Amino acid sequence: MSRAVPRHMPQRRTGHTTAVTIAGERFYLTANGRGDDTLGEVFIRWGKQGQTQAGLMDVYAVTLSVALQHGVPLRELVRQGLGLWFVPNGPT
Repeated sequence: MSRAVPRHMPQRRTGHTTAVTIAGERFYLTANGRGDDTLGEVFIRWGKQGQTQAGLMDVYAVTLSVALQHGVPLRELVRQGLGLWFVPNGPT
């Protein structure tokens, strides 16, 4: 069985933070890159620390970051999220 080897993030990172509003909810997304211009980690802030949605977004962001650091293509990660349906707000 093969084992995935993580590509660790450099000490200094290039990143971008943006605010997004979805269905009236405000999110803050931070994406940090590596020196080779690939995405390496993601942080998502939603709600107040300790709230359920904040915890869910933290877990989701950590999962995305670990997947990216282990070589899962961003295109594949995005593809998996397309077409999801959330009641009562609809599709992604």
